[in-house]
Amino acid sequence: MRVSVLFDDPSVKKVIAHHENDAHERINRLTKTQRQVLPLIVGGLLNKTVAYELGLSQRTIENHRKALMERTGCKTFAQLVRLSLLAGVEC
Repeated sequence: MRVSVLFDDPSVKKVIAHHENDAHERINRLTKTQRQVLPLIVGGLLNKTVAYELGLSQRTIENHRKALMERTGCKTFAQLVRLSLLAGVEC
């Protein structure tokens, strides 16, 4: 079965929409600063680089990174990246 056919299935579209809505809700829980940090860290920047870009300390970025994981309910960094992609976060 071709994947494009699979995405035309209404039940599959419903599941995808549910996951996207959940991702948006979880991202909406974040603070303004956490929303600034998120695309930078999931985009692959080091904490030190993110700190420099935002004018914050590296320790502050480490704390935001930890808070991002807790607030979104992600247990791994890979889950945080996946959640960000589902929510349409621009990296």
